[in-house]
Amino acid sequence: MDPKDRAARRDRLRSRAVTTTVVATVVAAPVLALWAAYRGGPVGGEDGRPGVPRARRRGPTRSAATPAAATRTRGTPG
Repeated sequence: MDPKDRAARRDRLRSRAVTTTVVATVVAAPVLALWAAYRGGPVGGEDGRPGVPRARRRGPTRSAATPAAATRTRGTPG
């Protein structure tokens, strides 16, 4: 194989490797950013407060419209 052909082939291979690396970086960056942003848990809770971890939430665990006594089952059904 001619040295010029070998050098041209090496240049094409290097160009492909650089292009592949750049494309992979451009595609992976937003995916990794989204994963890092949302891996800690949901953005909003069921009570509408944004981004408060469940362990740090305060207040009633049930809505005011549903008292605790109304949600319990008394006796056997039927």
